[in-house]
Amino acid sequence: MKIIGSVSRRRRPARRVLLAKPCLRLEPLEDRSLPSALPGFAGLAFSDDPRFIPPDTHAAVGPDHVVEVVNASVAVFDKDTRAKLFQRQLQPFFARVGAATPTFDPVVAYDELSGRFIVATLEQVPGNQTSFVDVAVSNTSNPLDGFAEMHRIELTEVAGGQRTFADYPKIGYNADAIVISFNMFGFTGGYFNVQVLSIDKPTALDLNPATLTRFRADVPGGRAHQTMAVATMHGAAPGDPMYFVEEAGFANGRALRVVRMTDVLNATPTFANFNIPVTPYGFPPLATQPGGAVRTNDTRVLNAAWRGDRLVASQTVGSGGAARARWYEFNTGGTPALTQSGQIAPGAGVHNYFPSIEIAADGSLGMTYMQSSFNEFVSMYVTGRTEAEPLGVMRTPLVAKAGEAFLRGAERAGDYSGISVDPEDGTLFWAANEYARSSPIGANWATWITVFGASWLPPASSGTSASDEGEEFESVGDEEMAEPRPLLPLLAESVDESDADGGGPEAVSALSRSFLGVPVAQVEGSGLQTRARPRGPRPFLWVPVAQVEGAADAADGARDWLPGWRRRRSRPRS
Repeated sequence: MKIIGSVSRRRRPARRVLLAKPCLRLEPLEDRSLPSALPGFAGLAFSDDPRFIPPDTHAAVGPDHVVEVVNASVAVFDKDTRAKLFQRQLQPFFARVGAATPTFDPVVAYDELSGRFIVATLEQVPGNQTSFVDVAVSNTSNPLDGFAEMHRIELTEVAGGQRTFADYPKIGYNADAIVISFNMFGFTGGYFNVQVLSIDKPTALDLNPATLTRFRADVPGGRAHQTMAVATMHGAAPGDPMYFVEEAGFANGRALRVVRMTDVLNATPTFANFNIPVTPYGFPPLATQPGGAVRTNDTRVLNAAWRGDRLVASQTVGSGGAARARWYEFNTGGTPALTQSGQIAPGAGVHNYFPSIEIAADGSLGMTYMQSSFNEFVSMYVTGRTEAEPLGVMRTPLVAKAGEAFLRGAERAGDYSGISVDPEDGTLFWAANEYARSSPIGANWATWITVFGASWLPPASSGTSASDEGEEFESVGDEEMAEPRPLLPLLAESVDESDADGGGPEAVSALSRSFLGVPVAQVEGSGLQTRARPRGPRPFLWVPVAQVEGAADAADGARDWLPGWRRRRSRPRS
């Protein structure tokens, strides 16, 4: 669920980015000088739509364009000139199919099998407790040609005596279907199950919205499943299954689960589960940044991709006292099995998080992630490996965009990133991720889009080891596992530095920890003392954190629903 408030928006002059087109020659790069900096350009930023924290960055690349989505906008960029050709908030983008509330958790994919972009985002109507996914499919491989196929699909279910809403979608496709998975939470609290939406591709490609055929199915097992990352199935043939990767129980700490879905276009598909032991891991701690910390969320699997029986996935874990970007490769040729895995370990006190990974046509892997430490602002990195590298080893990462300032906004980042394989070249990766931009007021997240090949990167170093040497891991038993919670964003409001009572990230952080924005439905009947938000009624109330921490289960799910912050004048209101 995403909550939005009224804001006053300050315009700033657009920053021009003039970058040369990257060299697309495919000769080996090892025998000539490596690039000193990766080609890239500015993506969307908080200042483009100053409402949400974090951005939920995602992107996909087609033959001539890059499409990026964030909370809560979509933009189209030209691959050659890097020019922004189109930008719109997602709610008006989907207005013609009835989008009536602010959207959240956007995702995008380019399906090279059909030559179409797919944009999806969630929507929720708290008043009548309904939940929707808005889905648009481009008319051609050029997103500027329009999206005749645009749909608003209800996802609401009833579980545990209450209505449920969808959260944290993951998107993928195979030859037959567009597939999106969702975590389903109760409007009044609690997690219940994963729902899978399968859309028959021919009916989504005929430019006739009236013909769309789709199927919704709950994955058997209920709470045993959560955040099933749907694979982008490159080279899939008609009739092939769909693959997912998830933890073998939330915060399991010792195994992942590969799920194979057959009869994809069916109201009762079949799901086969394969629990696979992995190097043990812990829960990721807060990442450090100069002057504070960054929330790294949890250990859910963040994305998956498949090509020729090779299935790769990414995850943030706790390891060596730090947050680590971890990756896996499984062989799906028979019974799925782990082929290799690794994690980015640049050194003590350096954290990396919110990775995403892809597999190119030449078998190389590309990955992006965020990184920070006591000495480094939140920055965007990329890494990768060719098939010549030893198993479990990535090449030396490169900085795609260095952080410029303390990341403001209750230390909230993520909740995910995006990476896509260039369909024209087949070996280049286009990645979009978050960094902290220098900005005098308000939240300061920004995104950067870069292109790279695995062979562009320097040879492997100790910072790409498969594990942290000498570390002891603790795993969490099934009986002790916590339920996943919706990763809901902050409500952000514009800030005037003249209103500050001292200013600085400490003031923002302290105020953001004082109250939580809790949905009215979770507060009613709980006995909590609340404080109404200014500027009219909202579907949530301010609740002191101390009350929520000790409150009944009805309000327990609100802990991760952090509010936005607004510094108020020190003088009392009349």
